[in-house]
Amino acid sequence: MLAQISDQELQFNYLNHVDRTDEVASLLAQIEDKDLALRIINLALEVDLILGSKLTSSATPDIQAIIVEKIDQLGVPIALKLELWHQTTAKAALPHLQSIFFLKLRYQDAGYDLTESSITAIIDIDPETALILLRESQYDSHFAERAALLLAKIAPNEAIEPLARFLDNPYFTSDWDGKHLAMQALGEIGTDEAINKIREFLEDRCHWLERAYIHGLGIAAEPAMIDHLVYLLSQPEDTEDLCSEAIEALKQVGERMFDCLHRALYWLKFDGYRTYPFDKILKILFKWDYERTMISLEGAVQSYDSIVKIRAAMALSSWEISITDRNLLILLSALDFPAMNVQLEIACCIRKIIYRKQYVTGCDNIDISPELIAKAILETKPILIKNAYHPNQEIRSRVIRKLFDSEYDEQEVRSNLLNSGISFSYLTNNDIVEVRAVAKISQTGVKSALPVLLQLIDDPDLKIREAAVQGIVKLGSETILPILLELAANNELVTSLISELGDLARHDPQASVFDIFHHNQDITIKFLETAERTMVENVRNRKSFGRAGIFDLGKIGDELAIIALKEVLVANNDYDNVDDAVHSLAQIGTDSAVSALLSVLPGTGIMFGWISNELGRRGRLGIIPQLWLIQQQLYCPRIADSLNYIQQQENLYNPDFSDIPIHPNFQPDYPRLRDVLLGDINDSSKQILPKY
Repeated sequence: MLAQISDQELQFNYLNHVDRTDEVASLLAQIEDKDLALRIINLALEVDLILGSKLTSSATPDIQAIIVEKIDQLGVPIALKLELWHQTTAKAALPHLQSIFFLKLRYQDAGYDLTESSITAIIDIDPETALILLRESQYDSHFAERAALLLAKIAPNEAIEPLARFLDNPYFTSDWDGKHLAMQALGEIGTDEAINKIREFLEDRCHWLERAYIHGLGIAAEPAMIDHLVYLLSQPEDTEDLCSEAIEALKQVGERMFDCLHRALYWLKFDGYRTYPFDKILKILFKWDYERTMISLEGAVQSYDSIVKIRAAMALSSWEISITDRNLLILLSALDFPAMNVQLEIACCIRKIIYRKQYVTGCDNIDISPELIAKAILETKPILIKNAYHPNQEIRSRVIRKLFDSEYDEQEVRSNLLNSGISFSYLTNNDIVEVRAVAKISQTGVKSALPVLLQLIDDPDLKIREAAVQGIVKLGSETILPILLELAANNELVTSLISELGDLARHDPQASVFDIFHHNQDITIKFLETAERTMVENVRNRKSFGRAGIFDLGKIGDELAIIALKEVLVANNDYDNVDDAVHSLAQIGTDSAVSALLSVLPGTGIMFGWISNELGRRGRLGIIPQLWLIQQQLYCPRIADSLNYIQQQENLYNPDFSDIPIHPNFQPDYPRLRDVLLGDINDSSKQILPKY
């Protein structure tokens, strides 16, 4: 039957469909006709080289040998050939792979990526041959370390001594990553002999503050070593990497890890804003034993120790855990503690949960009933109002922020605060949190807020000016349109303006401020042109102001922005700028933006990975031929991943071999700001790539 199907039909209806690959591979394994099998594989190679190589693995050895030699004749980079040979799983590919492996020095500039890829392929195809090569490589100074690590995967007992030699090698002591990997490999081997090698090395060295040693402490798991790991959790924030390593190492300890980490929650040092590694420890505890952690925290919330009580409340409201009615009920039960500072902390934890539930999108880990939310607001409101008049400005600002963060039955509270001593002048004493409260008031339509906000536009503090911009946007009145036009021409504030409008468009594209733009299309176009010119000027001058980034240009950018962003890519002289320019072009997402990304790919070095990843995540089927063309000039595993992602999304390998006349584009997760302002949010043709 297959012999009767035309080449075009085979490619269109069978080979080009991702979900039919296994079916075709199964058929190939049963085909005895050598010519037919070769025909199918050659047609598959025309559709997609990786597909053809994968299907080769199902063919007979003599057919595999033919395809291996055909791959050798391809005019593609050696790295791509290596990947194709690996996919064939053919023993006929071993001479080619061994040739790459033996020529280690030739690929030294590539960081031995090709060397390691070749031996990895050999391990998958013929472990016995790989074992011989790795044994010999133990004495090769250029590859001995990697050989020992790879040897651990296929012959664990033989790898113990080579790995131990690396730990004792004086030239190896400065290689932190190597030490870490060697100890990790010994830990994965897991025999008494392997663990003893780690223990002996650690006891002889005493460099327990170095990152590479910390992992070994958890593997060895002696009492003094465990105590040291817990001690590392309390180190200052500039040793964050050490804390992270200590947490990972404690995972090796076993059951004792739970008690170690649980105790650390209550005496761990942090400044109140940066809660690392508090949140990470908490996440591990809940993952380790959810019920045990909840019971422990429930008991801690009832403690008479105020620090323990507050820490437990923080834990029960953490962003890192799932929150149910149970969490909220436990917190409410602790509100009667006599100390006002503790009451306030617990009330703020409760309000944080409510705020996330009401306003933060994507918080699927919160499941609390509306009735309990109403009860929580009612019980925390008196505590917050009492502290809204606190003489300490820091406390007062924090409380006002909590009261103005929510729209749930808070109108009366806001009115009372404004009418009983907390006036606009009281709220705008150059405190950023309190100015944001004014911005929140403006959202409720308080007319007297606009003059205050306009006054704050000229404040010397940029943060205050940014908060004022936020308030003006939230006001949503026809009278603010001329103000927005002025702000669009302001180099310092345009980024804040676009950022605020962009966030609002993402969460509430029906907001009143967008109605104003929709009813004034001429002014809207002028606004977009002005803002784009201003932001392009900032991009070209590399000038960024405040919290918003100049590369928010992607939210409103058109052809002028694409030209400027492409200039950044061509210059390729700043990691952050280039990375942001890639994301901005992907966010613009028009054919011109995609062409700009594709046009700078060849020869762009490390930027190649950023662009290929962005095109893969945000890509469409139509760019596969261009990506493949570039891939054949400059092979990169990342772009292979990008191509694979697009193929999986569209269920096709290559549009050139598809009979579908129009290929669907990936749809954006939410509309771009430019389209929201113009009222084009239903026109998906204007945007093919969603926001990063």
